[in-house]
Amino acid sequence: MLASVDAALENACSLKYHPSYSYNGGKAGQAITVSLKLAGDGLNYLGGQATRWAAIPGDGAANAGLQGGRDAGHNIRAYPVLDATVEVFELVEQFMPNDPEDVGREILTTLSTADQGSPDDAIEIMQRYLPKPDGTEPFPNP
Repeated sequence: MLASVDAALENACSLKYHPSYSYNGGKAGQAITVSLKLAGDGLNYLGGQATRWAAIPGDGAANAGLQGGRDAGHNIRAYPVLDATVEVFELVEQFMPNDPEDVGREILTTLSTADQGSPDDAIEIMQRYLPKPDGTEPFPNP
């Protein structure tokens, strides 16, 4: 059984898509690497190893029927699991505004007291222009 799970994970990581599914509401068949905006190969399946996971209940319902109470012993259940490793390649980059015009010109900004409620109740504190970039900023211009 675990060999089948291992083969399915390897196949899924190799194909990187399913024809009838897409992550996060995307178009069916869209690759997971596109949906998650992964870099390079996106993800690689490095392999898995069959093992067992044992759940050892404490004072819960699993031991309620034991004569002698909790000191009489525990029901131990072991579940087969696949301990798998998937390598994921993320692209980490500095945030840049989507619209270069947002940072390429002066922007009129108003600071007011109405953060919630009706805008008619707002009291304007000040209105200023945020200056456009002049090349002295510590971050690159888009």
